[in-house]
Amino acid sequence: MVIDMEHHFRDTEDLPKKMKLFNRKKDLLNEKVHFRDGIKWIRVDTFASYLFKENFDRYTLFREVNIHKDLRKKSSLTDDFNILRLFRKTGALSKEKVEKLKEQLCFIPNQHK
Repeated sequence: MVIDMEHHFRDTEDLPKKMKLFNRKKDLLNEKVHFRDGIKWIRVDTFASYLFKENFDRYTLFREVNIHKDLRKKSSLTDDFNILRLFRKTGALSKEKVEKLKEQLCFIPNQHK
């Protein structure tokens, strides 16, 4: 069975702006963060910042990155806002694609169907 999940999609494009977040590339010590290739362990304890390690050594300290847009203000998520449904057309599955998906169903255990 193939189920259309399009009505569950949300528009998150302006979410960082609403939450006042910024994709910062340096940690609090002003050292470059190699997010894609270097981070092995990530932890989030507070809003608008994350802690990370570049190895699994338990004695290595976590480094911190503040992703709040304004570094001088105390970061908190105070405003309530809705994440709107995504209504732009993302494309329909072709009949051939649906048939290929149906062929793959035999490899999925029954409890997951």
